[in-house]
Amino acid sequence: MKVWLQHSDFTEEEFDLDLSSTLRMLEDTDWLAELAKQEKLARNDEENCPPGLGIDSPENRILHICPNPSGGVVHYHYPTKVMGLFKTQKSRTFENVHKEQIVKFVRAIFNEDWAAIENYA
Repeated sequence: MKVWLQHSDFTEEEFDLDLSSTLRMLEDTDWLAELAKQEKLARNDEENCPPGLGIDSPENRILHICPNPSGGVVHYHYPTKVMGLFKTQKSRTFENVHKEQIVKFVRAIFNEDWAAIENYA
């Protein structure tokens, strides 16, 4: 699956990874250092964005995780139809997601278990 690391300066690195490699990257990335870089950019009034890990599924679904010390923010983009006819993209944002739930989301996108993400409250 296509996976990318987004750095706080908008640069990114792309990879083709399986589930275990993606979970390892999520765990092994030094998110505190990435967040510190974002804070430094913000202090210097430079453009910045939250660092994160993204996953593009072949079914046009995207999971974008922005880790923080307590877990993270998760953005989920998915296709839908308007009036049953016109394709469009919808998105949901989940804030204050615990690390264990983030792992469940990653597993769900790799297993094409869309309900596990879409029904999260």
